[in-house]
Amino acid sequence: MRKAGAKDYKSYSKKILKICNNKPVSLEVFEDEYDEMKNQALQINMWGKNVYVKIPVANSKGKFMGKIIKELNSQNIKLNITAIYSAKQTQKVLNLINKKTKVIISIFAGRAGDTGRDPVPEFKKIFL
Repeated sequence: MRKAGAKDYKSYSKKILKICNNKPVSLEVFEDEYDEMKNQALQINMWGKNVYVKIPVANSKGKFMGKIIKELNSQNIKLNITAIYSAKQTQKVLNLINKKTKVIISIFAGRAGDTGRDPVPEFKKIFL
């Protein structure tokens, strides 16, 4: 969005939502602490019926965001859980979410691979 010249995240996001009104659009929270992240997630969720609120699996301090994932999911807010690097993180998320609300789990295998490790064996564990 920055490269496209967006100055206001909300208004720019709403323009995208109008153009992509029949497609899911993931819009990310920028807050790092629970209360602020929750408030921002609730606001973003109201911007459109096709919004998936993008929540990091861990905040910038490495704290697992399970509490907010579970809470927002229990409120039937569509989520995109992002920056997942391990089978363990994936399993923790799967244990938290209900099966009725739509959830995208974004596995960052490419970024894990950028560290020089083959990410495939790690993520095969998810399906075992």
